[in-house]
Amino acid sequence: MSSNFKKVLYLGAWDHIEVVNYFPNCNEFILIETKPRSEHDQKDYFYEPFYRDKFLKRVIRKCKKYGFILDKITELDPNYINNIKIIDNVPNGRDLKDIPYINPHLLIFNNHSNHKQIKYYISTNILFNMNPILEKDIFEADTLYVAGYSPDIILLKYININKKINFVGDDNTVYFYEPDVDENSIISNYNQNKIKLNDSYIRFFSECNYYLVWRKKSMIIVCDSLEDINDKIHQLNKHRY
Repeated sequence: MSSNFKKVLYLGAWDHIEVVNYFPNCNEFILIETKPRSEHDQKDYFYEPFYRDKFLKRVIRKCKKYGFILDKITELDPNYINNIKIIDNVPNGRDLKDIPYINPHLLIFNNHSNHKQIKYYISTNILFNMNPILEKDIFEADTLYVAGYSPDIILLKYININKKINFVGDDNTVYFYEPDVDENSIISNYNQNKIKLNDSYIRFFSECNYYLVWRKKSMIIVCDSLEDINDKIHQLNKHRY
């Protein structure tokens, strides 16, 4: 089963580099995060207190712990900063150009002992930071790992829905509708049966292979549906404590 996961896509990854342990036979991981620019990112608005200045060092340190070394950094859109029209709470004398990695960047981490790779897109929001490199990586992914953060439904525009995708849940997350969760998220739309804009979106969920990551055991459990993922999480939680 583990050989089914060849290119794992994970949005809102933060420093959860442990994901590489959940898919031991996967050689390529695509991680996407709006940090350090902001954890509450908006297209033309920047609020300095939401900037996470320690994010990059933390990720580099965590990747190194799992054997991945930062080999390359590429600025994907040096002009994105010009789209920010409203700047809030930036200390006097500090220009946006003085804030590192506020533009979308791609970090390439390699594990030279086992030839695995992490491509980590930082300060990247799929709503308005899409680029050909990222679009290609999303299209080629065969596995969507959803943990903690439910991606915006626009993600389904870029996934190759003509092939069977692995949808992998996480035992630390819930996959049912919550009123305070973003209404545009994949999970919220699915649970409210709102994914009717395109028949291909419906096909995506009806044809997925469903799995659940059990973090404690670094184990993947086969599931039948999103509802079954929730049921199995409930069962695991009853024995968690």
